[in-house]
Amino acid sequence: AILFSSKIVMTTSALQANGSIHFGHHSPFMPKLVLVDRDGVINEDVGSPGVICKSQFELTPNAGEAIGKLKRTFNWPVVLITNQSCVGKGLLTLSELEKIHIHMQSLLLQEDSWATIDRIYVCTSVEERDIRK
Repeated sequence: AILFSSKIVMTTSALQANGSIHFGHHSPFMPKLVLVDRDGVINEDVGSPGVICKSQFELTPNAGEAIGKLKRTFNWPVVLITNQSCVGKGLLTLSELEKIHIHMQSLLLQEDSWATIDRIYVCTSVEERDIRK
């Protein structure tokens, strides 16, 4: 496996020397994007109820480097997907969450100038069986 950080890994069984990904002998596949979770992957997991202010947000070791390496090596868009039920519970607003994500982007770019998140998708539902999760 190629270790991009302690949390972001790609197996070498699918990775070819030219950077392309192949599944099987005759079906080349190039991903359109990379999906990355937030809590516990990009940032340290602080437990329930989650990061509710930017002072609690701390990158996991080498997260910025890992995202930068993905972007430099493969030129794939990186999309953050995250469950943030703390918004649904009223512990912070969408505006406050956006400020946390702006802070996250800033920290990632401090680590690596290529470490950009292209899109962020958030599920704020508090329902455990919500199909969006």
